[in-house]
Amino acid sequence: MYSQVPVFGIRAIPDRLRYTSANGGEWIRLRGKAVYENNPTVKKKAFEKYTFFNDLYQTPDNPAFEVFYLADAEGEFWSKTESPEPFCL
Repeated sequence: MYSQVPVFGIRAIPDRLRYTSANGGEWIRLRGKAVYENNPTVKKKAFEKYTFFNDLYQTPDNPAFEVFYLADAEGEFWSKTESPEPFCL
């Protein structure tokens, strides 16, 4: 049976996906529309590149495993000491 990894509501609001990641006193914020890629070849390549997916999903065919990219993406680099630095992807 497939692992039941939680989904964090991305499908509920795909046009407003936001992601933040921090490292020390700096962080990045990304915004965009999540576009899902159901191509089996793409899913297999993701499994090859990111081997920890095997522990989470066991196989690229697991219906809980989804791949997406950001369309109309924007982002900002933030720092505790600098002003936000916007960029487009």
